[in-house]
Amino acid sequence: MKIVHHRTSRLLALVFGVALLAAACGGGNDDTAAAECGTASTSPDASGVLLLEGTDDGKGGDNCFDFTVLELTAGEEVTVEFENTGLLQHTFTVNDWDVDTGLVDSGDTATVTFTVPEDASGDVTFHCIPHEALGMTGTIQVT
Repeated sequence: MKIVHHRTSRLLALVFGVALLAAACGGGNDDTAAAECGTASTSPDASGVLLLEGTDDGKGGDNCFDFTVLELTAGEEVTVEFENTGLLQHTFTVNDWDVDTGLVDSGDTATVTFTVPEDASGDVTFHCIPHEALGMTGTIQVT
């Protein structure tokens, strides 16, 4: 006679399900996700407009900015036009300067205008609020 332990079977099924879910959500660590986004840089055009997109992260998701380095000048007024070309909602957020587009739906564009603080220098981080932990971050280099 074979005795089946249902408790063990349920536990194995639960462990398998959690592992499958983790794999489907991308897994990995933040350094890997950020590295796959690249390090392309950009600056505002002559009128102070900077175009930025949410884009493919190389892992089947859309958790990257198309430019991960923004070159800005202290005291400069900048208008960021953020286009969400992905499937998920995204934001363009700079916590240090209280800049945020709010959630931008797939296919939509949001615009936010701000002035780089006169006393700003060095590097400041920007990110997408829902996907920061997945590596959707970048650096503003202030000169």
